[in-house]
Formats: sequence, C-alpha cells, structure tokens
Amino acid sequence: MNEQTVGRVLQRTRTLARRLFSPTLTFQKVGFLYLLLALLLVSSFLPSDVSAAPTVISGVVNNYWPGTASVLAGSKNIALGAARDSGGPAIAVGDLVLIIQMQNASINSTNTGSYGNGSSGSGSTNVNGTGLYEYATAASAVPTGGGTLTVTGKGSGGGLLNGYTNSAANSTQGQWTFQVVRVAVYAQAQLTTTAVTADPWNGSTGGVVAIDAQGSLDLNSGTIDVSGQGFRGGGGVQMTGDTQNGHPLPDATATDYVFAVSTNNASKFNGAHDTKGEGIAGTPTFLPNLVISGYLTTGSGYPNGNMARGAPGNGGGGGTDPDPTNSSGGNGNDWNTGGGGGGNGCAGGLGGCAYSVGCGTAVLWQGRTVNGIMGGLGGAAFTNSATRVIMGGGGGAGTENNQDNGGITGFTPGPSHGATGGGIVLIRACLVQNTGTINANGATAPNTGRDGSGGGGAGGTVLVADVGTGINGVTINAKGGNGGSAWLLANGTVVTSEPDWGNNRHGPGGGGGGGAILTTGAPASTSVAAGVNGVTTSASDPFGAQSGSAGTTGTITFSNIPGVSFSCTPTAVTLSSFSARGIDSAQNGVLAAAGHITLSWTTASEVNTAGFNLYRSEQPAGPYTRINTQLIPASTDPVTGGKYQYVDANVVLGKTYYYQLEDVELNGASTRHNPVSATVPAASGSTSSAALAVGLFVGVLAVIGAGFFVMRRRVRTI
Repeated sequence: MNEQTVGRVLQRTRTLARRLFSPTLTFQKVGFLYLLLALLLVSSFLPSDVSAAPTVISGVVNNYWPGTASVLAGSKNIALGAARDSGGPAIAVGDLVLIIQMQNASINSTNTGSYGNGSSGSGSTNVNGTGLYEYATAASAVPTGGGTLTVTGKGSGGGLLNGYTNSAANSTQGQWTFQVVRVAVYAQAQLTTTAVTADPWNGSTGGVVAIDAQGSLDLNSGTIDVSGQGFRGGGGVQMTGDTQNGHPLPDATATDYVFAVSTNNASKFNGAHDTKGEGIAGTPTFLPNLVISGYLTTGSGYPNGNMARGAPGNGGGGGTDPDPTNSSGGNGNDWNTGGGGGGNGCAGGLGGCAYSVGCGTAVLWQGRTVNGIMGGLGGAAFTNSATRVIMGGGGGAGTENNQDNGGITGFTPGPSHGATGGGIVLIRACLVQNTGTINANGATAPNTGRDGSGGGGAGGTVLVADVGTGINGVTINAKGGNGGSAWLLANGTVVTSEPDWGNNRHGPGGGGGGGAILTTGAPASTSVAAGVNGVTTSASDPFGAQSGSAGTTGTITFSNIPGVSFSCTPTAVTLSSFSARGIDSAQNGVLAAAGHITLSWTTASEVNTAGFNLYRSEQPAGPYTRINTQLIPASTDPVTGGKYQYVDANVVLGKTYYYQLEDVELNGASTRHNPVSATVPAASGSTSSAALAVGLFVGVLAVIGAGFFVMRRRVRTI
C-alpha cells in the first residue's frame, strides 16, 4: 500500500468517525449501528481460542562481553568490556547469563620434546580452569558499552561457583580469557530455514550458541551451526630463512619445537618455520587474514615464540623446516612441511614431510643429519564434560616461502594457513521436538602450491540437555576438518621407498581431531569423525601427513550442569489451542440433555505431564472452581501431544462462563492457561432451528441496517 492510499484510508476513517459521533442522528449512523450489532451477535456464537505461538529464531541469538579482570569463586561482580555487538541486546536485570573460561592452560615452553605437556611435544602441563562454565542470573543491567555485572549464582553466598581468569600473554604463558554470554531464553522456540549461529571467536568473545527453551525447542528441520567458529588456525607467514640479513636469536634448526621470528623485512619475515594454531593455551601472534591473502598480527603470542612443530594445548603445531638457514642455497624455509591438525575430543594429525628430504627418519644433507619428519604435531585431546566444554583447536600453518602456483596453469593456491576449529553449542530445553541438525565441525585448511599446507581445525563441542525424550530427532555433528593439500597438479616421481628424493611433493596438513557431543538422551545420529590429512601431487601422496583421531560422545544429566538450574516454565505442555463453545441442545450424540458447553484443547507436546484439570467461573477474574472430578489423563505420546474434549452440562442458558485449563506435571507442579469463555444460547430447541432463529434475527438486523444506508443514499441523490 503506497503513501497516497494510506492517506485516503486515514481521511475516510476520520470522516466516518466524525459522522458517527456527531450529535445529529442520521439514517447512515443508524444503519451502521445495526450492522455493528449484527456483527457482535455473530461473534458471540463463535468459539474463543488461545494459542501459544513459538518464537521463530535464526542468525545470532546471543551477545558476548569479554571479562576484563579476574574474579574469584563466590564473587558477585564481574568487570566487562564492550559487547561484541553494539546493536544487540544489552544485559537486563533478571537475564540469564553464561560465564565461561575460554583459555587458561599452562604449557612447557622449552625448545625440546618436553614442549606442551612436558613429555610429548604437545598438550598442557595443567588445564587449570579451562572450559569451566556456569549459568547465573543478572542482578544488574549492563549496556553494550560494558560495565560491572552483578550476578546471583549457585556459589558461596549466592555468588559464582568458579573463579575466572583474565590475563594478557607474558613470558611464561599465553593469553587467558573468559567471556560472559547473554543466554537466549524462550518460552517456546522454533528454528527456520536460516540457521542459528554465533559470532565467530575473535580472541576474546564469540564462538558460543547458548539457548534455554523453557517449553519446547522445535527443530523444524532447521540447523544450528557453529562450524569453523572456534579457535583459529595459525597464519601462514612467508619466511626468507633465519640467517637472511642476520638474526639476533639462536639459529633455527630442523628439530625446533618453538621458535621466535625476527623483524619484518618488507613483505617477508626474517626467520623460519611457521605458526602454531590457537587453542586453550593462548593465541599466536600470526593469524589468517580471511579478508585478503596474508596474515594478521594479534599483539599476543605464546611464550618463547609462535613458530615450529610443538603443539600448545589443543592448537596444532606449525610446520618446522629442515632447511631453515639457506644451507641448500637460495631462500631458506623452503622445504615446506605441513601444519598439525587441531585437537578437542581427540588429538589432531601430524603435518606432512619436507620437500626434497621426504619422510626418512634421518638423512644426510649438506654435511648434516636432518630428520625428514618435521611437520607440525597435532593439538592434544581434551576431556569435555557436563562442567567443562571447549572449542575445537585451530590447525598449525605449513611452512611457506613461495606463495605461488609453481607455474601450474589454472591453479590458484591458498595460503599455508591452519584452519579454524568448531565452536560450542549449549542447549537446555523442556522438549527438543521434530528433526533438525546441530553442526560444530572444524574447518578444512586451504590447498597450496609450492608450500606446505595447514592443518585442519578440530570439531567443537555440543551439549544438549532435554527434560523430555524429543532429542531422538536431532542429528549432531562435531567432525574434524581436513588438512590442506599441496601442489596437487604437479607430477611427482612415484617411489616405493624413502627417502623421497628429487620429486615435487610438499608437506600436506594433518587432519583435525573430532569434537565432543554430550547429551541427556540418544540423538538420531552423531558424528565426531576425524578430519582427513591432505595429500600432495597428482599421486595423491599423504607424504607423512596423518588424519586426526575420532572425537568422543557421552551422556550427562541435568543435575550436573553447573549454576542456576533450569526449569520448565511454563510447564512442559506445549498448548496449541484451547476453546469453548456453547451449544443449546444435543449435537452429534455428545449430550442427550439440552444446553451445554464443549471445551476443546490440543497440545503439540506433553513432557512429564500427568494430566489436566478444568476450572470454571462466572467472572473473568474468578474465583474459579474445578469442574472435573478426576484428573483428565495426559496423552500416551508426549512428543506429538493429543486432542481433548470435555462437556460441561451444568450450565444455565443465556449465561456466559469462563474456563481455565490447568496442566499438571508428574512432580505435582502445575500451570494454568489464560481463560476462554462461551455462552449457551437462551433459546431452546433443535440445533438447526436455534441456528435458524439466530440467523434470521441477525439477517433482519443486517437488512434493516442496509436499508438505512440505501434510504440515506436515495435521500441524498434526490
């Protein structure tokens, strides 16, 4: 409707109102009043109805605030920075919030095989508070610009159950971060064709979908997707070799687990190896620039350096180059091993071997012994539970010196970046109904030309807690991403023994580890499959790269979820309709006596429901009196609900009655729904004669009203 049409409608409405309420009684006015009376009489014989429509949800439903200062267990006040989405919802008093420790692991940062967990070159010496989370209630408002959040929790004195740490990276640790997520709470919610998702993790916030459905969550064949929104992969950085223009740090070696690069020489770095992935132990200095080719610098970093094969926490290790010092002539960092895959439910896979050296365990090159298997190590596994959940680790970057296609026509390679892990999904619901999909998969690393490729991102973590039994319709995936492939179109000499001398193979990336799935029941299907390693050349050679390991699934209980407990309010009944209709005589054999009111209601689901009661009153505000002598039993199928009808014969003709429906849970809790009303027609007799009488009466009124309009028009045209 255009603006001119709207204007005409408004003008005619104002004219009609002035005429209707003017002191002068006209034929037109009398006719209008008769028509209005007829419509009111018709509407009194129609059944009243109340429906509970679900909230249709899509896109980003949460908002995120970074913690800016550490807090202790029992604390009630949390200092927050600016929200991720300045245009999104602020925190209001009474809102449900989620506090979660994203990064907090300690690592051994020595340049030895003790890197990571102190023995294997990967992992953590202590996960500390990593992954701890809890639900709490906001006792103060916080705008999107940040401020101090006061919470009411389940910890000591009504404070927090856990302490949460915020600390910048330093010489002994990576950055430690936590965030506060405003939980999306619904009475009933329904997915649509557009997926529900999260803002991707950016180093301080995001990567989490948190939903509470106090009634039903209707999957409606929709999707919740946080794939590739977790910890980020290492940025592929083009290196020149660590002795180019001198290097103030100790020289790089083929066996490095950690290494720090020197200064930036124009567009290339003085140094060797490539970047570790992001994870629970911190954030590397170099990350992929997903907008343009290249990398970003974060201002953060891992202790003792961000490069080489050691895998910090669940982040994949970067490729380590067996020729970091130009010993073969030309540029260094040119033997291009692959990055390791990220970890989560299980470990990521090893990155591929070095160009020219191959996968020999020890070969002599340029007068020195070189270990050929120097791809990045896979990120370590983490044990997720009802009280701890993490995002999938990012893959490590492959070593890079060319950033070209090697002269292969039609092939545009990607950078040597590691891929991003999957995010976190936390759902609490009275009933998850119908079919749908939840994805928290790790991303796949890009393919490269004459460089090593990055490792795949690990699968994320999905936790679904359902009071009912409706989870059997959901498909949940937390799969690891694949490692990148290197120089796929180049023909290499196929050999059957190592070392693999003189061919065109470069190091593919390792596959990401599978994620973790935790549920209160049995989903329709789950997959925590590991990501597959990349390959190299037209021979599709893994060249030492390994797939990740499959993730984990487990069963949890509602009582183990930490913090403010979940409640089904309203109760687990999803009421589709509730209506009342007055009938002046027997109809379809429902009642032999004349005059009754039929009450009908339909439910879409009934979880842990014992049955129903009906209450009647002669006034909308009550008091209401129960009219059924025994509890009306609930449906035998709580997932699909049922249809009900009850006849109230104890009524007086011509009187209006009001009814409330009460659903009663198995634990005794109950909820009453908004009242509906009906009147039994005062005229007695058969249904057809009564209806005919009413119809004739209304028709007469309508004819009279129309007559006045016609008379008025004739008078005006004389």
